[in-house]
Amino acid sequence: MTVFTVSRALGAALLVGMACSAMAATPTYRVEDLGGINPGLGSDAMAINRYGQAVGNSTDMDGVMWAVGFTGDVKPLTGVTSPSEANGINRKGQIVGGMTVGGNYHAFTWDQDVATDIGTLGGATSNAYGIADRGHVVGTSAIATGQTHAFLWAKGSVMHDLGTLGGPTSTARAINAHSTIVGFSELADHSVHAFISTKAHRALMDLGVVNGPYAGGKSFAMDVNADEIVTGSSTVAPGSHDLHAFRWTAAGGFVDLGTLGGGTESGGRAVTPAGYVVGYAIVANGDSHGWIVKPGGTTLVDLNDHLDPATGAGWVINDVCGIDTDGQIIGTGTIGGVTHAYKLTPMN
Repeated sequence: MTVFTVSRALGAALLVGMACSAMAATPTYRVEDLGGINPGLGSDAMAINRYGQAVGNSTDMDGVMWAVGFTGDVKPLTGVTSPSEANGINRKGQIVGGMTVGGNYHAFTWDQDVATDIGTLGGATSNAYGIADRGHVVGTSAIATGQTHAFLWAKGSVMHDLGTLGGPTSTARAINAHSTIVGFSELADHSVHAFISTKAHRALMDLGVVNGPYAGGKSFAMDVNADEIVTGSSTVAPGSHDLHAFRWTAAGGFVDLGTLGGGTESGGRAVTPAGYVVGYAIVANGDSHGWIVKPGGTTLVDLNDHLDPATGAGWVINDVCGIDTDGQIIGTGTIGGVTHAYKLTPMN
């Protein structure tokens, strides 16, 4: 009886271990061409929500870029009447980006087919990059002096200037479910550092640089998840201009995620609730390749090595801009010499 119980326990442990190994392995991905306004011209997917809805941009026959949704026939978003871009989407399907208005570029939201100009911080231009599930929007806007500052906007309110890290400019790139915001800002010496801003402490906090501090370093925060895991890119040594993708947490600080294929540059674009990070890397031949790294990992996995042969033939996955909770990945790739938006769906 005792032997049987122990054997069953060992067998169960073995099965759990096998299951965990299978889950940790990089899957094979089915490639879907998301198309564009004109299939022979370029498109790029910029964001995806937890339900797999993707948005981005597409170029028309005149070379004009339009904000689009990649569901069914690709066409400009409702209310889009001039050159525009879509940069973010939340679980409610609310979209943010920018559109030309009266000769200036303004941040916009699209909610249930209603386009809303959310204005500026007193200057001529603005653009929105991220939207939380509660509808709070972040981006960058010109102020009255012409400098650009990161902003936070909520429906029924006006833009809130988030300030800078002491320099003239800043940009907010993402906001999570707890209203934590990340982005980057110039310092007084004109170097650029990643920042984080929490609801409890709204003033921008300088994250520094990988292997810092050192003069002249640069870092850029691009996304943050609900656990405040941040990803982006940073220089890694004094005097170097090469950027490496990073993962940052308050407890552990920066983790350099390295590069891919003998290249010298990489950048993190997005991080999932579970901690998967995706982004781009310049490989040895100068091409850009999309990658994924597992939670807690430090090895970039080239997605081009994991494409389904039937649907991925001819594709080069150049950049990854988003990933949903089911592991679906969107971004920009090349097929037949044309840049196209794609969606990758795990097959196993």
